[in-house]
Amino acid sequence: MSRRAVLVLGAGELGMAVLRGLLNHKDIFKVSVLLRASTVNKGPDGDTRLAELKSLGIESFIAGDIQEDSDTSLASTFAEFDIVVGCTGFLGGPGTQTKLARCAIEASDRRQKEFRYVPWQFGVDYDILSHGKSLGLFDEQCSVRDLLRSTASGDRLSWTIVSTGIFTSFLFEDAFGVVERQQGGAVVIVRALGDWDVEITTTTVEDIGTLTAAILQGFDENRDRVVFVAGETISYGRLADVVEGYLAAKKVSVRRERWDLERLQEALRDQPDDALKKYRVIFGGKEGIAWPASQNYNVRRGISVQNVSGWLQKKQPFA
Repeated sequence: MSRRAVLVLGAGELGMAVLRGLLNHKDIFKVSVLLRASTVNKGPDGDTRLAELKSLGIESFIAGDIQEDSDTSLASTFAEFDIVVGCTGFLGGPGTQTKLARCAIEASDRRQKEFRYVPWQFGVDYDILSHGKSLGLFDEQCSVRDLLRSTASGDRLSWTIVSTGIFTSFLFEDAFGVVERQQGGAVVIVRALGDWDVEITTTTVEDIGTLTAAILQGFDENRDRVVFVAGETISYGRLADVVEGYLAAKKVSVRRERWDLERLQEALRDQPDDALKKYRVIFGGKEGIAWPASQNYNVRRGISVQNVSGWLQKKQPFA
């Protein structure tokens, strides 16, 4: 069987992880990446990411701009590949993910064989947090799902969505407010959004890359499906226990605070356009932010992943 040609859109944190995952299977995939022309023109000698990807055996660097290029131009580029994986995040602003989905549909119309699209949906369960339930944060994600599901699949267009929960690293961003360093790191506050028993599903970026590559190896099995993965589903109370255990030997004081849903909603009413405050309400509200381990592809396939404790030991974020 010939190798499948894969185009990854973007080489940020997630894009690099997905590229590394795919490049671990060069016997199955021919991997290329779409980057702005200004980046491609630097070449491997002028960009450390390109140098790493070249050393890993990437097939080619493709110049393109998801914002500025026309639908026709992007669709023409996409049509040269068997699989396109969107890893641009929310780069490009509102409408960009819908544009990319349209381009994928147009690309599939140009081909004489199946075309697989993996949109940027690496996050919560957007089928539960559907239109009107996500405070406007994820409405476009829902619209992309609607568009792909409403397009006749047949022998051409197919799609795979990978639901990952929140990126583990984001849990430890001070700005998010769940784990916050204070007094120069001498004090760490762990906060429950909603309550201590609220659970969230989380996956490391590295595992998302590995699991996306594994899912794409099951090309036929995972056609037109939402595939759930996770490193761990953890309550805020358990998260506080893990952080306390990790920091005990470092003589860092850990404090716990509970921000109930009423408080989170009041803060959002004061600043209704604040995206982080919207995220806090959603991640304190229980719906669509967690799922049981039995749903996870990695559990069914026996693929080892990293939980929060393992991520802390590896990344040492409080060093």
